[in-house]
Amino acid sequence: MRIFCGIMSIQAGFIGGLAEIISPDSKKINLFMIPDNLASLSGYLMSFAMIVAGILIICAYRNDFLIFMALILWLFGLIFGLIFTPSYSGFYFRPVVCLISFLMGLFIFTDYTRHRDSEEER
Repeated sequence: MRIFCGIMSIQAGFIGGLAEIISPDSKKINLFMIPDNLASLSGYLMSFAMIVAGILIICAYRNDFLIFMALILWLFGLIFGLIFTPSYSGFYFRPVVCLISFLMGLFIFTDYTRHRDSEEER
């Protein structure tokens, strides 16, 4: 589940970043009518955060700090994505993926059997 979550986040980050690069002149609609230049900059930042969070969750086999940092980046992406990042179709793709990844990452972070297995190996 950890690897699936990371791949989903990386893939959504790349797709969102490509959408920003390929269609720079498209009409960008966001919740608070933020100016277009700020919205496109926030789109690049959110895509970068999603890619980094995906890499962190894949690399964090038993490291709680890396999982926690990925959770913070997804939470940041969720809030930042709903407020600043533009939507091209009315469907907020990247914030929804951030929410799903955050919930899956939270389950991974609070999975007590992961810690119990590591204590039995000692």
